[in-house]
Amino acid sequence: MVAACKKREEWFNKEIQAKKKKEAALLKKLAAFDKPKEEEKKETVAVRTTKDKKKMTKKELEAEAARLKAEEEEKKRKQAAEEEARRKAEEEERKRKEEEEKKAKEKKPAGKGKPVKEEKVEEVVEETEEQKIEREKKEINDQLKVLQDEIEVFNKKMVGCGE
Repeated sequence: MVAACKKREEWFNKEIQAKKKKEAALLKKLAAFDKPKEEEKKETVAVRTTKDKKKMTKKELEAEAARLKAEEEEKKRKQAAEEEARRKAEEEERKRKEEEEKKAKEKKPAGKGKPVKEEKVEEVVEETEEQKIEREKKEINDQLKVLQDEIEVFNKKMVGCGE
């Protein structure tokens, strides 16, 4: 009886450890979403040194800072242009669909007085980056909740064996 309890306890411990590893991995993923992307990309200019390991002069530091600022502005400009192009494409697609629906309504029924069934057009809506991140965060939090509940159940079962 004691040996069976020991084996059962060992099995529960092993399962709990596996679930805790999964939980840690999910927490790491969740933490990665919380970090602002810009903070990851920023570099400290003051610490940079040249290949000769000499410290950069004040002018070089200012030039480096100006270059980084220009790169950042260029990225923002490109993102704005891409966003505008995406909006225009969506607007054109919406207008095209509206015209198709109007044409379909204008067509007369083919049968004798029988109305034609309208086909439902499903629009595929692409989610934005923020929506995608929020959805993934929600999924990870749901998985974490399930894992924590399973760990709690296993702990309770293990305690029952020890008595």
